[in-house]
Amino acid sequence: MRKWTIAVFALVLLMMLGSACAEDYAFNNIFMTISVPNDVYETQLTPENIDSQSGIVQSLGYSVDELKQTFADDGVLLMAFDKDTSRVFVLTAVQDEQAHQLYDINEQTANVRATYRTNHSNGTYCGDLGYKFESCEWKNFGNDQGRFLMLKYVLRKDGNVAYKGLWRRTIRNGYTITLDMRSMGRNVTAGDITALNKIQDSVSFAAITGAPEAPLTMSFTAPPPSITNEETFVIKGSTRAGASVRAAFFSFRNSNKVTVVTDTADGKGLFELRVTLPAQDLYNAIVTSTIYEGTDNEETVEETFSIEYDASLLPISFTSDFPDAFTSDSFKFTGATLTGVTVQVNVNGENTVKKTGNNRTFAFTVNTSKEGTYNIQVTFSKKNYDTRQFNYTIERVMDGEEQKNKVRSESITPEYTKLKNKTATYQDRVVDFTGYITNSEEIGGEWVITFATKKSGSNYSDVIMVMSDAPASYEEGQKLTLYGKVNGQYQSYVDGKNQTYPRVTLLFFDK
Repeated sequence: MRKWTIAVFALVLLMMLGSACAEDYAFNNIFMTISVPNDVYETQLTPENIDSQSGIVQSLGYSVDELKQTFADDGVLLMAFDKDTSRVFVLTAVQDEQAHQLYDINEQTANVRATYRTNHSNGTYCGDLGYKFESCEWKNFGNDQGRFLMLKYVLRKDGNVAYKGLWRRTIRNGYTITLDMRSMGRNVTAGDITALNKIQDSVSFAAITGAPEAPLTMSFTAPPPSITNEETFVIKGSTRAGASVRAAFFSFRNSNKVTVVTDTADGKGLFELRVTLPAQDLYNAIVTSTIYEGTDNEETVEETFSIEYDASLLPISFTSDFPDAFTSDSFKFTGATLTGVTVQVNVNGENTVKKTGNNRTFAFTVNTSKEGTYNIQVTFSKKNYDTRQFNYTIERVMDGEEQKNKVRSESITPEYTKLKNKTATYQDRVVDFTGYITNSEEIGGEWVITFATKKSGSNYSDVIMVMSDAPASYEEGQKLTLYGKVNGQYQSYVDGKNQTYPRVTLLFFDK
């Protein structure tokens, strides 16, 4: 079968040699061919020809080394520029997480494809890179091409629009393949759609490879409990269909006593092990999944658990893990225990108490909007059972941009006269004003930046005195937005007169 596909691929290459007014490309790693009109796209760059096109590369504003690194990092196979470089076509192929999982989007169910589309629309995919998709829909381009996701996007970098464009994206032969038509410095037009359609029409896959058999894995939907007050429980999970699943429980008190439970994964790869422990004790459990047992292709995965069986202990399972650090403004943790258990949560000295109902579950949401240390103590108590307590110390951390976004969302813009005349009313409030830096000087080890919120010709007025631990990194006269915390008033002696200005501690400036 492989010889036939290679022969077909070679035949396609021969047929393409006769095409006119276009550069024809065959990419062996993805078994894809494509043609790009060379009368429209006079400059066409590939990883192989960048060195020989150094003059053109530099005229486009790139360095050879930087562009080679970009091609390698982004999986760029081809970059083509039209005559005025207002339209740029980029072909990429990457073996990302989605390509690894799906391998061929045409072989997936309609629900899987719908989820893939939704994850683009809602920003799950590519949103962190600055892409916002204005439209997103599937289209089947026939047997030679299969399905492509058609997207219209805006790309923002550092808060500004970098460019707009169109994507055609698919997953074939284990690669995420994207045809990207970029509209540089302008909106997407009907001409851009026509241009991308012309290139899309030339796409063909000379061979479609099957997904390789994935390595043996095992996951649990109901893992063994770490602590239980019941002798019987069920372990559930999934592995490869037909695999042999075995759970062995080793007693700490009697190392010679081993309890073994087995099952065979069904056609969907699901397994279920019903376990009955012989006595109250500490156990070491090893759960294994084995495929092709007794053959040269035998493969085994295993996972180890510690289990404490004590009838007097409250069984508690958390269904959400406590993180190493908080990175959002709230954290919700959930779990299950017995009915009628009192659950007390203490966060930095503040208590919240709930009691579990018939569904035996508990859920608490911790406000983590402030940066700092959170000492969390969770206590479970019930009559006739030993009280259990869990302690966590977790930091709330924010990156620079997250901190700025939080400041922006909390800031206010009062009238200047109100801020000046009633400064105490705004003490410790975060304010923002648009204006101009008129002076910056160091006084007593602190930088004092004069910031005027009004300008008329060359005259500035409505001044705010900004305190900073570093000099301003912007030129005087530059228009900026100030974000700072109100910190009383600033007294200045100018031209024989005392002047009073609002005093603000600098948080940051925005261009």
